[in-house]
Amino acid sequence: MSRLLLLQLLLIALPFIVYFAAMWIGRRTGAQPAVPWFALLSSGLALSLAAAVTMALGFGGESGGDYVAATVKDGTVVPGHFK
Repeated sequence: MSRLLLLQLLLIALPFIVYFAAMWIGRRTGAQPAVPWFALLSSGLALSLAAAVTMALGFGGESGGDYVAATVKDGTVVPGHFK
Protein backbone atom coordinates (compact mmCIF):
# COMPACT_ATOMS: atom_id res chain seq x y z
CA MET A 1 0.00 0.00 0.00
CA SER A 2 2.81 2.41 0.81
CA ARG A 3 4.32 1.72 -2.62
CA LEU A 4 1.09 2.84 -4.29
CA LEU A 5 0.94 5.97 -2.15
CA LEU A 6 4.56 6.77 -2.96
CA LEU A 7 3.84 6.31 -6.67
CA GLN A 8 0.86 8.68 -6.49
CA LEU A 9 2.90 11.31 -4.66
CA LEU A 10 5.71 10.99 -7.19
CA LEU A 11 3.30 11.43 -10.10
CA ILE A 12 1.79 14.53 -8.49
CA ALA A 13 5.28 15.95 -7.86
CA LEU A 14 6.67 15.06 -11.32
CA PRO A 15 5.48 18.23 -13.16
CA PHE A 16 6.93 20.37 -10.35
CA ILE A 17 10.25 18.54 -10.52
CA VAL A 18 10.45 18.96 -14.29
CA TYR A 19 9.47 22.62 -14.09
CA PHE A 20 11.94 23.52 -11.37
CA ALA A 21 14.71 21.59 -13.17
CA ALA A 22 13.95 23.65 -16.28
CA MET A 23 13.99 26.83 -14.18
CA TRP A 24 17.34 25.85 -12.68
CA ILE A 25 18.77 25.29 -16.15
CA GLY A 26 17.11 28.48 -17.41
CA ARG A 27 18.60 30.51 -14.58
CA ARG A 28 21.75 30.77 -16.68
CA THR A 29 19.88 32.79 -19.32
CA GLY A 30 18.43 35.20 -16.78
CA ALA A 31 14.78 34.75 -17.82
CA GLN A 32 12.52 33.47 -15.04
CA PRO A 33 8.76 33.69 -15.66
CA ALA A 34 6.16 33.31 -12.91
CA VAL A 35 5.43 29.80 -11.65
CA PRO A 36 2.21 28.36 -13.20
CA TRP A 37 0.97 26.66 -10.01
CA PHE A 38 -2.45 25.72 -11.35
CA ALA A 39 -1.06 24.10 -14.50
CA LEU A 40 1.56 22.19 -12.51
CA LEU A 41 -0.91 20.92 -9.92
CA SER A 42 -3.59 19.99 -12.45
CA SER A 43 -1.12 18.09 -14.65
CA GLY A 44 0.22 16.27 -11.58
CA LEU A 45 -3.29 15.29 -10.52
CA ALA A 46 -4.09 14.18 -14.07
CA LEU A 47 -0.99 11.95 -14.10
CA SER A 48 -1.94 10.53 -10.72
CA LEU A 49 -5.51 9.86 -11.82
CA ALA A 50 -4.34 8.22 -15.05
CA ALA A 51 -1.99 5.95 -13.09
CA ALA A 52 -4.74 5.01 -10.62
CA VAL A 53 -7.15 4.13 -13.43
CA THR A 54 -4.45 2.16 -15.25
CA MET A 55 -3.60 0.19 -12.12
CA ALA A 56 -7.26 -0.48 -11.36
CA LEU A 57 -8.04 -1.71 -14.86
CA GLY A 58 -4.80 -3.39 -15.82
CA PHE A 59 -3.32 -4.90 -12.69
CA GLY A 60 -6.32 -6.55 -11.13
CA GLY A 61 -5.92 -10.23 -10.41
CA GLU A 62 -8.07 -12.94 -11.84
CA SER A 63 -11.58 -12.76 -10.55
CA GLY A 64 -12.73 -15.89 -8.83
CA GLY A 65 -10.50 -18.75 -7.82
CA ASP A 66 -8.77 -19.43 -4.52
CA TYR A 67 -5.72 -17.49 -3.39
CA VAL A 68 -2.75 -19.54 -2.23
CA ALA A 69 -0.55 -17.48 0.10
CA ALA A 70 3.22 -17.23 -0.30
CA THR A 71 5.08 -20.10 1.33
CA VAL A 72 8.64 -21.25 1.92
CA LYS A 73 9.35 -24.56 0.20
CA ASP A 74 12.81 -26.15 0.35
CA GLY A 75 14.40 -22.86 1.43
CA THR A 76 12.93 -20.77 -1.40
CA VAL A 77 9.95 -18.47 -1.32
CA VAL A 78 7.06 -19.50 -3.53
CA PRO A 79 5.04 -16.36 -4.29
CA GLY A 80 1.31 -16.21 -3.70
CA HIS A 81 -0.93 -17.05 -6.62
CA PHE A 82 -4.50 -17.88 -7.62
CA LYS A 83 -5.61 -21.44 -8.34
